[in-house]
Order: sequence, then C-alpha cells, then structure tokens
Amino acid sequence: MLALRPSVVTLCFGMNDGQYTTSTEAIRANFAAGLEGIVRRLLGEGIRVAVLTPGRAETVATDPPDRAEYNAKGLRALADIA
Repeated sequence: MLALRPSVVTLCFGMNDGQYTTSTEAIRANFAAGLEGIVRRLLGEGIRVAVLTPGRAETVATDPPDRAEYNAKGLRALADIA
C-alpha cells in the first residue's frame, strides 16, 4: 500500500485480533502494539490516518463468550484502544 503513495489511510481491524474470546491484558496489549506500529509507520511517511473501531462479530467461533458478549466486551475493549 505504501508503494501507492496514499495521502490518507483508514484502518479498521480488530475482530480477529480479539481472538473471539474473553478480553485479556495480553490480547489488548498485542492489539495496541500492532495498531500503534502501523499508525507510527504511516505518520512517518507523512500519511494522514483515520482509525476506526472494530466491526461487530456476526458469528463467534468459540463459546463462551457468545456473540453479544464478545461484541459488548471483547470488541469494546479494542474499540477503546482504537
């Protein structure tokens, strides 16, 4: 993507990063570090960055938590970081 020399990039990820499970400090720290690394790289290239919150999970691969709990708690924790 950097080869295309964009002036603006939107970032929207996190559903898989939450690992479809109850949020833990390790999951949140890994997500924060990855997001920060991408944002720093883009800003270093002079690219404006818009960070969006993770989308909702329509289905969840593991149970628990169920879909509503994962969206409300697991992805909410990542959205707070974003």
